[in-house]
Amino acid sequence: MVVTAHGVNNDKVFSLKIITIFTYLFIKFGGIMAKNQSWLVFAQQESCRHALALSQMGYLCWNPHNRKFELGDTVYLFMSSDRSIRFKTTVTAVGVPRTDQRYWLKPTSGKPICNLTLVEAYGGKELDEYKLMDHGFLGGKSIQQPKKLDGELLDYIEAQFTK
Repeated sequence: MVVTAHGVNNDKVFSLKIITIFTYLFIKFGGIMAKNQSWLVFAQQESCRHALALSQMGYLCWNPHNRKFELGDTVYLFMSSDRSIRFKTTVTAVGVPRTDQRYWLKPTSGKPICNLTLVEAYGGKELDEYKLMDHGFLGGKSIQQPKKLDGELLDYIEAQFTK
């Protein structure tokens, strides 16, 4: 800001405000055109009652296993029991304490987790492991860690949830 004998130079104040706003947006959103990611995670129903947690709480707690889940990211849950994607969720909190212990069948760590809020449940048959393989899914042990989705596989999954 420039102060002159006649007061504050308003052009400089306006420019400073614009620069501050753009700096804030860049820091907050990682750039003006930041895009959320889509992920596929493997939900082991022998370890946790994920479906029950989603139906009763509307969200579940998830350990991202060193992946960088961000607020607003979409996370699809591939369920171990029927080998298919059953839930679309969105990341609504990052680095928070676990609040879903009663749904876990095995001990959990005390590490900060992400909250995955239910967007939609899927009841069809088009997202099973074999149909996903037709669109680039590798299956098997490839999903034991969260997998970032893109391309044909992501397009196919999203199309099933919009039907």
